[in-house]
Amino acid sequence: MWNIFDISVFALPVAVVLWVAMAIVVGAVPGRARLQEGIGWAASLATSVALLSVVPFMLGLFLYLPVLWLGGPGSTVAEVLSWVEALVLTAGVIWLAVRVFRFRRARFLSLMVIVIGLSSVWLGRLLATVDWFPAQS
Repeated sequence: MWNIFDISVFALPVAVVLWVAMAIVVGAVPGRARLQEGIGWAASLATSVALLSVVPFMLGLFLYLPVLWLGGPGSTVAEVLSWVEALVLTAGVIWLAVRVFRFRRARFLSLMVIVIGLSSVWLGRLLATVDWFPAQS
C-alpha cells in the first residue's frame, strides 16, 4: 500500500525538475505568462506533496506545544484549547494564502501556503489531543 512517504520520495525530484523548468521558462520565454503560471502551480503542488511527510508533523507539534503545556496530552482542556487554536490558525493560514494570491507573479505559492499550513494546523491539533501514555485497562 502506498503512503505519504512513498509519494514524497517521488514528488521531490519532480518538484526540482519543475522549478528548474520554471526558471528556464522565465528566463528564456519572458512573454509566456500562462506557461509560467501553469508550471508554477505544478511545481508548488509537487513541492507541497514532497514536504507533507515531514513538515506538518514538526511544525504542527511546535504550534501546539502551549496546548500540551497547559492541558496535558489527552485532557479535556487540551481538546478545547486545541480546537480554539486550530480555528484561529486556520483563519490565519487562509488570510495569508489570500494575501499571497494577490501577488500576480507568485500566485502559485498560495497553494503551498494552503497545503502545508492547513496540514500543519490540523495534524498538530491531532497530535496535541492524542493521549500518548494511556492507562492500563
